[in-house]
Amino acid sequence: MHKKLPTDDVVSAKGIPLASKCCLCDEQAESFNHLFMGCKFFVAVWKMFLDCFGMSWPNIEDLPLLVRWWIRKCKILVLKEPWSMGLVIVADNVWTEKNSRRYGSRFLSPFYVYDKIKRVYQDSKISISDRLPHISDIMCCRRLGLIINPKCPPEPLEIFWCKPPSGWTKLNVDGSSMGNPGRAGIGGVIRNDLGAMIGSFKNFIGIQSNYVAEFQALIVCLLMAKKLRVSSLWIESDSAAVVAVVQARSIPWFVAQQWISLEPFLAFYFLEDFPLF
Repeated sequence: MHKKLPTDDVVSAKGIPLASKCCLCDEQAESFNHLFMGCKFFVAVWKMFLDCFGMSWPNIEDLPLLVRWWIRKCKILVLKEPWSMGLVIVADNVWTEKNSRRYGSRFLSPFYVYDKIKRVYQDSKISISDRLPHISDIMCCRRLGLIINPKCPPEPLEIFWCKPPSGWTKLNVDGSSMGNPGRAGIGGVIRNDLGAMIGSFKNFIGIQSNYVAEFQALIVCLLMAKKLRVSSLWIESDSAAVVAVVQARSIPWFVAQQWISLEPFLAFYFLEDFPLF
């Protein structure tokens, strides 16, 4: 990047005359930008490597611009460590092949150089989590020969649902988001004291946080209970934050209007000496 490698243009700039020709493509004079950006041999290796990540060659002719592009892509990729290493590993292997051709008698094709790059990744023993969100990330690991380390599965946690007391109705609610914030959904089910389902719901609520999703699930469940004219309602939620806020009567602003509209229903149906959660 700082043009410290002894390419022909760098050597010539120091006053050493020489006939220059790229020994990788045999088409143009060897220069720093040509060797690392414009040489057909190097571009072929770049494309094979980028194909593992589902990327296309950006057709950038300046190495500092390529480095900045590489850093931007690293921010959005899941496999950040393999991607970050790739810039150096690919350049190092092509530079080694260039020197082998000039000072030795070995001539490898781009495919063999790419195989050497994969062996470097395999020897590095990078630790890849088994929690990869996309199949494309798993395929990338397979193309590079990276081993995905399976983690020990957590011990199963048994959860038992119990019927509410006689004359009561129980509602179980939940909400979650993929990313927090991310694509969020809510759901719930209402059962009577015999365990029979009398109502349920599931909704997609757009891009929200887990906390918002949990509270929206509670609000929707209360609206459903009001519509069904349910009395003596027992609500169960797995969100400690939502339970604590409701018990403290400190309702957040994003559901304040809906909560105010539900207060007459809550005051009419719920017993003061019986916990809501």
